[in-house]
Amino acid sequence: MRKKKERVIHIKSEDLEVLRKEAEKAKDHYEQLLRLSAEFDNFRKRQEKERQQFLKFGQETLLVKFLPILDSLEKVLQEKNTDMPETLLKGLALIRKDIFSILASEGLERQKVVGKPFDPLCHEVIETIDSKKYGENEIIEELRVGYLLRGRVIRPAMVKIAKHSPKTEKK
Repeated sequence: MRKKKERVIHIKSEDLEVLRKEAEKAKDHYEQLLRLSAEFDNFRKRQEKERQQFLKFGQETLLVKFLPILDSLEKVLQEKNTDMPETLLKGLALIRKDIFSILASEGLERQKVVGKPFDPLCHEVIETIDSKKYGENEIIEELRVGYLLRGRVIRPAMVKIAKHSPKTEKK
C-alpha cells in the first residue's frame, strides 16, 4: 500500500494579503445579500398587507355613494305628516331594509351613538345643549347616521351633545 504524499503549499505574503482582502469582500457581499434578502422579505410582507387592506376597504367608495340613498329613505319614512299611502311606505321600508342588508353583508354598520360620550374621531357636533340632565359631552341626539366599514369610520355621525355651562356667582 502506498502512502499519499502531503503537498505543502507555499504562499507568498503578498498573495496571503490578497486572499484576506478577497475573503473580507466575500464576507461583506454575503452580509449585504442577507440584508437585501431581509429587506425583500419585509417588502413582500408589506405588499401583502396593503393588498389585504385594499381588498378589505376597496369597496368603500361605492358603499359611501349609497349612504345618501339610505338617508333619503330614512327621511321619507320618518316624515310624520305624509299623505303617502301606507302600502307605499311599507314598500319603501322594505327597500331600505334590503339595501342596508346588502351593504351590511359587505361590512357596513351603523354607529350607535345616543347616550355615548362624544368622540371627535367618530362624531361631528352640530349643536350643543346646556343641560345638567345629561353627562358632559354626552350625545343626546343623532342628527345624521354615522357608518363604520369593518370597524373603521367612513362617515361620522352628526350629533347634538350636552354641555355644562360654568356657574356664575353673584357678589
